[in-house]
Amino acid sequence: MTREGEREIVKVEKPSGGEGYILKEALLGAEELGAHCKMFSKVTLPPHSELGHHEHHGETETYYILSGEGIYEDNGTKIPAKPGDVFFCKDGDGHGIRNDGEEDVVFAALSSIGGEARLSDIYAEIDGHKKAVSNPHWKDKVRQVLQMYSSFYSRERGVWAIAA
Repeated sequence: MTREGEREIVKVEKPSGGEGYILKEALLGAEELGAHCKMFSKVTLPPHSELGHHEHHGETETYYILSGEGIYEDNGTKIPAKPGDVFFCKDGDGHGIRNDGEEDVVFAALSSIGGEARLSDIYAEIDGHKKAVSNPHWKDKVRQVLQMYSSFYSRERGVWAIAA
């Protein structure tokens, strides 16, 4: 259990290349999230701020609007967002949300890992990381980890999934 006022609130500037900032309050810690939940947070989007368009690979994300009104962007399509609306971004799609109003937009965000990812997308996520830069054989290591652990399985050549 967590209580309001006891959770850490993190300010993220220009989230996903958007304008302004968000306040992100993790509602559960890593140990409570389980194996397939990456994040469960309350997000506050102040007036004239934007969580920029971003894509999800190997995960999904759901927004449940609690208060305020904004514009949700679903793969380039703009949709008005108001309290009670639920938006789902499936694996492989992209989204964002903007607050053009004068009051905060507050929403619950839930990210779940799972689904599948192309090996090329996994490489793209890791490429440039300091450990990848220092290891010329990092792609071999990624494939080794995918093959070694029962948490992953090959759906088809070059496509990996997380085991249930």
